[in-house]
This record gives sequence, structure tokens and C-alpha cells, in this order.
Amino acid sequence: MKIATWNVNSLNARLEILLEFIEKRKPDIIALQETKVEDDKFPLHAFNEVGYKCLFKGQKAYNGVAIISKMDWDKYEKNFEDIEGEQKRIIMAEINGIKIINAYFPHGKMVDSSYFQFKLDFIKKLKEYISKLKNVILLGDFNVAPEEMDVYNPDILQYSIGFSVDERNALNELYSIGFVDVFRLHNKNKGEYTWWDYRSNSFKRNAGMRIDHIWAFKNIASKSILCYIDKEIRAKPKTSDHAPVVAEFDL
Repeated sequence: MKIATWNVNSLNARLEILLEFIEKRKPDIIALQETKVEDDKFPLHAFNEVGYKCLFKGQKAYNGVAIISKMDWDKYEKNFEDIEGEQKRIIMAEINGIKIINAYFPHGKMVDSSYFQFKLDFIKKLKEYISKLKNVILLGDFNVAPEEMDVYNPDILQYSIGFSVDERNALNELYSIGFVDVFRLHNKNKGEYTWWDYRSNSFKRNAGMRIDHIWAFKNIASKSILCYIDKEIRAKPKTSDHAPVVAEFDL
């Protein structure tokens, strides 16, 4: 099973690039974040034409998540209001007994703001929900870089959104319920990022952060074959500021 996650930063704006990615990488399952499209305007036909089924929930201009799959799901869940409130941030599909949870974590805006507290509460509530489950793959844009090696300059960024101590501690609490970071299982290198600001030539300078993740419970992670960041997609003109992350499992 090949599974990918990508914050597309507007599905309609990146649809052509996403279809190129699908044709080249041929993932079985794709988790998308920041689709920014209402459900009645989701480009369902574009994915059906290339053999994918779609599970989605969205809102105009903000947030929005989707799971695009070649495989049938046994069940799904869209109602996560206890965690996300009125924002469209979490969706789950159970495929072959594996609960695939696609999550777009809040950004937090500014440390110590009400938005920041919402982010910490979101992570805590997500942990409480997942801790009751088995056979989980959690993937998406977590908006947190876990370790110093996951950011281009930890000394500068340690007080910033996405790498503050409180965020990393909250993420580590979620991780501690039994997850394995599938990318780090296969790649220990520094300088591996998934997001680069559009400004200041950040991508070419590799001034980025690894905030998009594929985590799996240990029994599933042990069957992973590879995991990589698709920087070719990030290098394309008019692409998202995030790169897709792709993992393959022998399941």
C-alpha cells in the first residue's frame, strides 16, 4: 500500500499538479489538507476519471481535508467537532482494518494567543481520541516540527510558531501513545523539510521545516518499506508551499 499526504494549499489551484503527481507516483491513498473548497464544488469527476474514490469535507477559502483512494473503505468518519469545532480539519477512513486519520492541525498564529491555545487543545483532544483505537495511521500537516533537525535554524525558531517548546511537548505526548515517525524510520538526515515559505527564496536556500508527517502505530510501521519527501513537486511553478510525503507499506 502506497500512501501520500500533501497540503495542497487550495485544491482547485493545484489540481493539475496533483493529477501529475498521481500519474507519476501512483499512490493507492492520498490525504489532502487545505483543500479550501466547499463540498458541492469538490472536483470529484477529476479523480473518478483516473480511478479514485473521494471522501471529503471542506469550507470556502479555509481548511478542508480529503482522502482520495483507489481502495474501498469499510467505514468512515467525518464528525470530529469535539476536536476541531466548526473548522474542517479531520477525516478518517478505515481501509483493510487500518484507520487512516487525515488531520490538518491548526497553525496557532502567535505563541500565547487564543489561537495557540486552540492548537494545543486540538492536539490533546486528538491524542485522547486516538488512544482508544488500534491499527492507526495518522498523517497530514501537523504544523509542528518535532526536533531540532527538523528545522533549518532551531536557535532562531525555538520561540516561533511550529517549533515552540509547548507545541513540541504537546506533539510528543501524542506521539507517546504508540506512534512511529515513518519518515524518520527510514531517513535520519538533517535538512529534510516539507514546507518552505514562498518568501525570501526559502526553497532554493532550503530554509524549511518538516511539519508534514506520516505516523503509524508500531505494528503497522514495522511493515513500512520506504518513506520520502517529494521535493520535485515543490519545485514546480505555482505549486503549494508544502511538498508531499509518500510512504509504502507491505500490507
